[in-house]
Amino acid sequence: MREPEAYVALSYVWGRIPDILESTVANFESLQRPGALSSPNLSSRLPTTVHDAIVLTKSMGQHYLWVDRLCIIQDDFENKKAQLDKMAAIYARSHYTIVAADGVDADHGLRGVPGTQSPRNLQQRIYYFSEQCPMMQAPLPESKVDPKEWHRRGWTFQERTLSHRNLVFFQDQVFWECRKATWIEDLADVPEGANPLTVSKRQAVDPHDLEYLMWPDVRQYANLAYRYNRRLLGYQSDAMNAFAAVIQVLSRSFPGGFLHGLPEYFFDYAMLWTPIFTTEKRAFDGPSWSWLSRAGDMTFMYYSACDFLQVRKARLWLAPRIVLRPMVQWFKIDRHTGQRHPINNSYNVHQKVRDDAKSPLPPGWSRHVRKQSHPGIKSNENEFVWYKHDDVLPWGMPFLYPVPVAAEPLKPAQDCWSTQLSFATMRRHLVVGEVMRGRYESGGSGRSNYWDAQVPGCLVFSLLDTAGKWVGLIRSGFIDEQDVPSGEHCEIILLSAGEAHKDRWDAATNSIMELILRHELRDIETYEFYNVMWIERKGDVAYRRAVGRVWKAAWESEPGVMADILLG
Repeated sequence: MREPEAYVALSYVWGRIPDILESTVANFESLQRPGALSSPNLSSRLPTTVHDAIVLTKSMGQHYLWVDRLCIIQDDFENKKAQLDKMAAIYARSHYTIVAADGVDADHGLRGVPGTQSPRNLQQRIYYFSEQCPMMQAPLPESKVDPKEWHRRGWTFQERTLSHRNLVFFQDQVFWECRKATWIEDLADVPEGANPLTVSKRQAVDPHDLEYLMWPDVRQYANLAYRYNRRLLGYQSDAMNAFAAVIQVLSRSFPGGFLHGLPEYFFDYAMLWTPIFTTEKRAFDGPSWSWLSRAGDMTFMYYSACDFLQVRKARLWLAPRIVLRPMVQWFKIDRHTGQRHPINNSYNVHQKVRDDAKSPLPPGWSRHVRKQSHPGIKSNENEFVWYKHDDVLPWGMPFLYPVPVAAEPLKPAQDCWSTQLSFATMRRHLVVGEVMRGRYESGGSGRSNYWDAQVPGCLVFSLLDTAGKWVGLIRSGFIDEQDVPSGEHCEIILLSAGEAHKDRWDAATNSIMELILRHELRDIETYEFYNVMWIERKGDVAYRRAVGRVWKAAWESEPGVMADILLG
């Protein structure tokens, strides 16, 4: 069988350049002729960045360059859709990807490439403390520099994320990155064969990494969703398409796949997304319950605190801080037949093994016990039980409980589902109370990547019963206290259950602000709560307004009503 030809891919910003050269149905055949791009009438319409990438590709000894604007027929819907469906493979299989991270459009060029007209100005700052002690200023990492247009565009996110090797042009310098290390042109690193501990390694969690794992890593998913949603799209209708390649890779290890951007296996968790700063409603044919419906900085309510999966080094041997449990049977609806199908929200199935030490383990898993004495744990527990799987690398990686491990990559689920969810749950009408002030959850301000400015944070407000007693809170999208509908009744539905144990961590209040702000909760050792959604109705269909949390005891102090919900 013939080996596939090696090729280089290009990741760049289009911008708004008039009369830019692109493939169309009318010119596609002529563009395939040898030397077509060298003709004067076409080369003059070729963006500088694309021209420089062609020169660079040749000088690196490569024969093929993949450029979206030329390799995808822009006015052929079927061709465009077929190429978009292959986007994960296109960038993942490239020999390497040229990342043009500078400039505001495709005419900026790749500065410093020999044989081009794009000069650069890169200067090393060297400080001479003495004749024997010169020191150079270390280059600033990308995260410490104001984001460029490339860093703020949605389509470029998956291009670099999916590529295994990148040649990055940024701030007039060039660096090479792969899954193991980053090499910067003006720093001499240790030679091959030297102590590997001194090699310039990448950070443990790099914002552009997408690692294929055999198990469903919900933290990796949450991190990717958070970073993607902070980026801009020329057309908001592309929200799902520009993230689809990432979903395609993650689907290989998530049982049940993804539904409108949410993993079915962790559906309870994924439904609890919430804005950090004000967001914009996207004009696309998607559901209100998906984070893709809102553009802007967002996160998930329990991103740093839930007891999901792998034991992180920073939290090694700490017991779970927050535990979620299903309370709703979710159903997705076939948009062709109208039939309901249960969603595979089965994360708790494997958690039961952790809760019952005598239960049999799934194939390939083994149970281990570590004796411990940790100052952050105030309980009398002195044993930590953890699990490992024979096939998960690196060997011995600790997990909080057995998780589904895919022996072979799972096949992505078919996209035949409507934007509506069907389920039955408890509901109550509660009253909007005052704004709650607490660190990390309400008010304040921060730097928004989406708005490219310092902006106020979203507010959290109280939920009260009809007698005025505190029941819970809602993490809203409001940034102005005058917009909070104080005193109004709102319809609240139950999504999932949870519990938090005070004796298991010292930083509980980072995720559960009411444990400090509400006097009735300060002496509770185990805080039991429900995760809820504030909905509004349009006819028979309910739509998400926001999500929040209620104290279980307060919620159950008055009878709720079981209701059938159609959530659009």
